[in-house]
Amino acid sequence: MTTPSVASVLDASAIDKELSDALLRQWDGACSHLGSGFCVRFQPELHALLRTAMWQFSVGSGVPTPGQAMQGLSYSAAPAGAVGSAIGPVLQPPPPRGGAPPALRRWQRAGHFLLAVALPWAWARAAHLATAPDHPERLRWWRAMQRAEGLLQLLSLLCALRMLCSARAPSLPMALLGMHLVQTATTRYAADFEFMNQEVRKRA
Repeated sequence: MTTPSVASVLDASAIDKELSDALLRQWDGACSHLGSGFCVRFQPELHALLRTAMWQFSVGSGVPTPGQAMQGLSYSAAPAGAVGSAIGPVLQPPPPRGGAPPALRRWQRAGHFLLAVALPWAWARAAHLATAPDHPERLRWWRAMQRAEGLLQLLSLLCALRMLCSARAPSLPMALLGMHLVQTATTRYAADFEFMNQEVRKRA
């Protein structure tokens, strides 16, 4: 169990984002058969349902996401190489090098669900209500939400800069909850020379 490289974390995040976007597009296409009015009205709830399923198959079950699994990464309650992790009044040493990383604690999983699933749903629902034409304080709510989004983007930027130095918490929820990524397996990709041979023959 070692500290992952920045490249591995970035590759895993890119793969997971592409997979998430693809699933979201397919989900919207499937929900469109229920009617455009229904989808527009309940879009925050429909997206929250998909995010809940994705969360359950990763953090909720304590297993890495597909992108993290491809890069040999796993979730851990403590950073790699930590001296110890405090659980209540007891100081428990980390697992031996190469062993299984400390499992995520229940409060970390619950907090991640609130920050990664419940909060985006509440924010999207509030945005729908704030942009309604008949809302009495629509402009006031919209300005307040814009300021809050700016603050959130600033915190996300600081988290990204921190990730470039430590490569442990690639997202703001993980950084706030003390969740870390550790390298538990080394991925090696065999070079495919067939394509290069074809290019050489074309140019010969």
